[in-house]
Amino acid sequence: MACGAAIDDAGYRPKEVIMGIVTPFAVSPHARLSRRTLLGSLGAAGAATLLPTAAFAQPAEVAAMGTVIRFRYLSQRFAKAYCCGLLDVDASRTDQVMTATRQAMTRYASELTPMAATSGARAELEQVLRLAREIGTPAVKPATPAAAQAVSKHADSVVQAASNAALALEKIIARPGAKLLNVSGTQRFMSQRMAKNYFLQAAGIDAAAAGAALNADVAAFRSGMATLAAAPISTPGIRGELELAQAQWMLFEASLSHRGDKSALRDILTTSERLLEVMDKLTALYEEALRSVA
Repeated sequence: MACGAAIDDAGYRPKEVIMGIVTPFAVSPHARLSRRTLLGSLGAAGAATLLPTAAFAQPAEVAAMGTVIRFRYLSQRFAKAYCCGLLDVDASRTDQVMTATRQAMTRYASELTPMAATSGARAELEQVLRLAREIGTPAVKPATPAAAQAVSKHADSVVQAASNAALALEKIIARPGAKLLNVSGTQRFMSQRMAKNYFLQAAGIDAAAAGAALNADVAAFRSGMATLAAAPISTPGIRGELELAQAQWMLFEASLSHRGDKSALRDILTTSERLLEVMDKLTALYEEALRSVA
């Protein structure tokens, strides 16, 4: 691929890939929202609906939620990359994605551990940490179909545990803004789970179940995009990222209809990474709003 986009999870900075060389590019100026900018864009009623001041009685819980929902997409991204290794899809890039994802999971686990100790959702968070630390256990090398199946199932268990923790934190924060953050984070991890299930199908591993799960996620992703578009938020950054997300979704969805050859497999790897990048920026905007408006 001559030109595209990638995510460096170790530092979690967007990168641009030009002729195979990864170089940083500037983060969108809308990536961080000031209180004045957000309030001015929302209006008093919109801001009050999204994030009343009382939501910030639990800033540590907001931080924990923003961190724990990352494990959903990271686990699915890891499984996606392992399946790519099994199918011999762009080996060097696949190894880069797996390494960066492992590093990110280690870093976020170290951040979440002290948060879990004082959280009202301690049990749920500690379950996520336990499962996340075991993500690489079944990932033997060279990759095998049995190991790919085991990695996928383990990634799904991480998603379930992290979703349970997110719901528990939603209840503690008790504001609509937390729900919106969860929805955006769900879109983010589904971008990776859809790609993973596409690759499982291509490898003939639980093909029927993987196909059914993929179709269900396609429908859920469309619904989630509609939910985000209808939310009472109107900032330039969020509007812009929603538009980019819709455009990248259309490219990814089109790639899902292609089957069979290595070119189709590489397209799914590429478009899923691009969709992830946009959804991550969008989720960061919702998290920043939840942290900043008081």
